[in-house]
Amino acid sequence: MEPLFLYERWIKKKMFEYMTISCPPQLRGRILTLTPREYGAVLLQAYLGKVNLKQIADFGKLRTGQLVEWRRQPEFLLAMDWSKDAFSKEFQETIILNDYTVTEYHEIAAEFSLLEESLRVSTRIPLYHRFKSLGQKLISKKKYNLEMDRYDLVLFKRLFAFFYSLEHHWPSPASRRIEEDFKPFAEDTVWPAVTGETWIDAELKQVQHSEPLSELLDSLSKRLKSIFEYFPAEMIR
Repeated sequence: MEPLFLYERWIKKKMFEYMTISCPPQLRGRILTLTPREYGAVLLQAYLGKVNLKQIADFGKLRTGQLVEWRRQPEFLLAMDWSKDAFSKEFQETIILNDYTVTEYHEIAAEFSLLEESLRVSTRIPLYHRFKSLGQKLISKKKYNLEMDRYDLVLFKRLFAFFYSLEHHWPSPASRRIEEDFKPFAEDTVWPAVTGETWIDAELKQVQHSEPLSELLDSLSKRLKSIFEYFPAEMIR
């Protein structure tokens, strides 16, 4: 099965929407006149801050000089800022509302660790704040033998699975809290209550070994290169 990369999937969706929309899209009251190639470059640039311009140009089948010139245009920069904000909100909502397998959380976290730094940080901060607040509330309720809402337990499970997986790829100052406070609570209380399944450590370690970051990065690179090939040639102006 192909790895699950949320931003790569989002790029495909946004590219298709951009090329099939009946009216020109607007950002902050300004009509976007970017070609599909320029728009695709916007999405790649917002995504791949760790990758140099030559690689981004290669993914988008562009000349490096052409990409450098585009990056000086206010419209390009405006669209790039918008894309970061739009994806950040969608990513947070996706993690909050959906359940994934251990393997998929590993893949989602791996891709997330490769995002452009400001996008990673701006997405992680509000999501972690919600996770931390929820975890502290639930642990306090357990301490005083208060009833814990099932929705809160399910949400904690989703957030914990993501952040626990993310620590392997992008260690953070929160690692101690996750390991010492939230992990015991997740293992002893949340997983038995929500899933009835065995604890995820063994499976996660196996996945981390079988799907190292280097392998996922190679798969992601191939998928990004194929994005422009996904659309008919006449649609890529």
